[in-house]
Amino acid sequence: MNGDIKYDKSETLSLNGLKGFACLIIAFVWHYQHFAPANGSPFYSIFNVSYRSGLYFVELFFMVSGFVMTLGYASKVASREIRFGAFMKRRILKIYPLYLVALLLVTLAEAVYRHGNGTTFVYENFDLKHFLMHLFCVQGGILSTDWSFNAPSWCITICLVMYLLFFMIMRTFGIRKATVLPWAALFVAGNIIVWKDADMPVINQLMARGLICFPLGVLLAFLWLNAPEKVKLPSGIIAVAGVAAIYLYLRNTDPLDPEKTQMIYSFAFSPLLIIAALNFMPLNRILASRPAQYLGKLSVPIYLLHFFVQCSIATLDRHFEWGA
Repeated sequence: MNGDIKYDKSETLSLNGLKGFACLIIAFVWHYQHFAPANGSPFYSIFNVSYRSGLYFVELFFMVSGFVMTLGYASKVASREIRFGAFMKRRILKIYPLYLVALLLVTLAEAVYRHGNGTTFVYENFDLKHFLMHLFCVQGGILSTDWSFNAPSWCITICLVMYLLFFMIMRTFGIRKATVLPWAALFVAGNIIVWKDADMPVINQLMARGLICFPLGVLLAFLWLNAPEKVKLPSGIIAVAGVAAIYLYLRNTDPLDPEKTQMIYSFAFSPLLIIAALNFMPLNRILASRPAQYLGKLSVPIYLLHFFVQCSIATLDRHFEWGA
């Protein structure tokens, strides 16, 4: 765990595809509940796990982010090849313009919906205070945990905090065994926050989800980079078997206990999915295929814009009485 990070980039293309499918599940399956379908959710018997616990695919998103960030930037940050300002500028410019567009579109859509219906669609707190918190990206787990405006964008705020911590840790500790310690400490801190059910600025359940899963992604990256080639194929097969077993358990367990389910996604389901995507070649090839890669590139736009699309559909539905 010393020196430059070297790997075959073609081996990790599958993570981009995996991120794309995770965003689809969050946007189109889990958040379908926003429409409160009277006749039940479409194809519920097939997608019941995602309907009931799809929100925890955000844990996978955080974990993949930690993994990919380690591969792409750990060496550059540790060797001082990139400065803090340049690092954060790249992160912000990659995310914030679309984040801002999504916020403005949701604000417009919610204003139109409220004008016609007297209330906002799904989320309340439609006021200047919450708009400004969204504008400066301090709403999701920093200054507030209230749901408002483009509420799903909370995970972008947490990601920016994780990027800041990533730079600080990699610049301070470099790429060596000692680097494991601060990441393990953040992981423990996240679990303590969950255990204490803390709900304060910065120290809350939303931040805890990032503190648990992003460090796990970083640690998984170091493990994968240092794993002997001979163990990768067996680990991929074991991971696929583990994912299947967990899926069957979740599918046949009703009702789902939220705290227990979150831990299953954080400690088992998401890590095993990442290992399977990397080391189980049939799955790796599917997720590295051109359609899956295209979906991966669209993952953040899908995630940030899906609530605007839902709000717009709900507005048109109310106006034209499509559901009548």
